[in-house]
Amino acid sequence: MEQKGRFDNTALITRFKKWCYNCLNIVKSLENSNENRVIINQLIRSSTGSYMNYRSVNRAKSKADMIHKLKIVEEETDESIGWLEIIQDRSNLHTSDLQKEADELLRIVVSSIATLRRNT
Repeated sequence: MEQKGRFDNTALITRFKKWCYNCLNIVKSLENSNENRVIINQLIRSSTGSYMNYRSVNRAKSKADMIHKLKIVEEETDESIGWLEIIQDRSNLHTSDLQKEADELLRIVVSSIATLRRNT
């Protein structure tokens, strides 16, 4: 998806943003305890990191830089899935929809990385 020589990832930025906001909303439902504070902080960090790093993809200086940025998104999104699993395992909150969306986003990112590597 090229537009005036730039990568147009607007639709996926919107998906990442919505997913990030949903992650932020789920942590509001957790009981305030020492253990949960760690989980809350980590999920906030990794989900916002996924979103913010994906936003930066269209500012990549080269294909190699784009791949590097996407690899960061891959790691942050995968980490978020892990924290969502922990939340679901430890509480009555169901995070499976958030996990599913994160998995779909992760698959798109991994596929994008593979495509960029093939075309380099």
